[in-house]
Amino acid sequence: MPSPADASPVDGSEPVNGSEGEQTYRKTTPTGPTDPVLGTPSDDFRLGDEPETPPADDFDFLLKKEPAQSDDAIQQIETPSELKRQQEQPAPADEADPFGDVLEDPPADESSSVEPFGNPMTEPVEPADNSAAPLTIPPTKEPLPAGKLFENTKVPELNDVELLRTPEVTPLPDESTRLLEEPVETFKVSPESNSTTPGDSSGPLLEFNSSSLRDDIALKVVSRERSQVGSGTLFEVYVTNKSTEILRDLTLKAAFHHALFIPNRDGDELTRAISRLDPGEELKIPLTLFSEQEGYHCVRFSLLNAAREELNWKSTCVTYISETLRSTLKGPETISVDATAIYTLLVENLSDKVIEHVSVNLRYDPVLKFLGSNQSVQEGEQELLVSMPRLQAGEVVPVRLAFRGEKGSENTSLTVSTMADNLPATESGIYLAVQQTKGALDLDVEQSWDVFRNGGESEITLICRNRGLDTLRGSRLIVDLPEHVQLIQSGWGAERSTTTADSLTNGNGRLELSVPDIPPGISARYVLKLRGTEAGDSPVQVVYQNPSSAPGELMRSFPLVVVD
Repeated sequence: MPSPADASPVDGSEPVNGSEGEQTYRKTTPTGPTDPVLGTPSDDFRLGDEPETPPADDFDFLLKKEPAQSDDAIQQIETPSELKRQQEQPAPADEADPFGDVLEDPPADESSSVEPFGNPMTEPVEPADNSAAPLTIPPTKEPLPAGKLFENTKVPELNDVELLRTPEVTPLPDESTRLLEEPVETFKVSPESNSTTPGDSSGPLLEFNSSSLRDDIALKVVSRERSQVGSGTLFEVYVTNKSTEILRDLTLKAAFHHALFIPNRDGDELTRAISRLDPGEELKIPLTLFSEQEGYHCVRFSLLNAAREELNWKSTCVTYISETLRSTLKGPETISVDATAIYTLLVENLSDKVIEHVSVNLRYDPVLKFLGSNQSVQEGEQELLVSMPRLQAGEVVPVRLAFRGEKGSENTSLTVSTMADNLPATESGIYLAVQQTKGALDLDVEQSWDVFRNGGESEITLICRNRGLDTLRGSRLIVDLPEHVQLIQSGWGAERSTTTADSLTNGNGRLELSVPDIPPGISARYVLKLRGTEAGDSPVQVVYQNPSSAPGELMRSFPLVVVD
């Protein structure tokens, strides 16, 4: 425990006579006006080896304890305060114990100006020398005006400060330079020099690189730079949580120009809810957009929290050029499990020049099984590759592909990607449902794998099955034939006749047929022999009905592709 001898004054107090090496301090500074800036000086004492508080400029009357020296040395010290210059301090008479001595009252007959020792914190102490000069308080500085508190602060010149500058966006030099109508902060950006000049090019774009509002939530978009008109462009959006917190109730929003669209859906904005994203988790969200307009079209992806605040965003653009190479897949949109479906892939050269090294990649889901094709096809894992050394100007190459439904699925797909030298890849495809049989009625369609050409003939077989436990009686079959084909003859099983064909106007239209009785597990086949009268791909509509079955009706539709 530090001794009183080691204590030093921290306010305007003066020493009281004691033994040598011992000093007792009393507070002599009267209460003055409170400084509005610096406040009231502290009354706390500093004892022992506690560090000194740096002297303040406005408290010149505070004494700083100096090391014990001789009387002559004390008189020679030049103190900074007015109080020190007006009052001399007598040296202690006796040596003190290192831990301090207890102060006792002096004898009554001994004259001394020192009053009996009391509490120096609360009792006032009279001056030691009655003849000493009266105590005066140095004037307290007035507070500086608020405008001059920092007048001595040195501010560097502006040219000495390193400023962060954002990259400038240079608008197009022509009259098409304008702000976009969409609610985004952007100018139109010039497309790459080797791309087609856009006609009406716009879209929500600020720059190609994303500007993160939160660095720990990453947003990345992968897509190709060029596409052909009529083709779909796949945007793969990657959302990564780089933080240590679980993110909940996020929303990914895609805003795009009206030149981009999703088939069979209106609007220029899509949202996808993300209920939860764990730390370190990455989520991949695909989006395919189509366009029928040439130009430079952009999409802005933004990630929002539950309060609809934007956490991150990314813009990307695609240049759409005139359609040169087209791939179209035609086939049924609904088939049954264990049923066979024929799809026709049409690869067309729409230009007036030869296109070389054409390759078509077709990917299919595991619920389908590939059966065969009318052309040489290289098989891979859930994909097919069709190669064509060249396509002449205006040439159309049909490829017939047969699949069978293996398992039920309401949302499966066949996706086609077509590539050629010096051309952007094109994307197309078809969605279909593979349905499990419900009830006794089941309908299947068989077609020839050969290409159905204009002026040629082809056969279609409609297979009516009984999946129930009882014999189906009184069933009906309704067939609507499109205008680009003509019925030549038809019949159940091996029978063939022209009776039904003669009843039709121009050999097409609606057929209403009575189905023979079908025992359980048995099927009845109706064969139609058709002739192509013109190129087309209108569908054949077939309805299989039985009033005693549940459900009592089953419908199938498939395009009948005829090429020149």
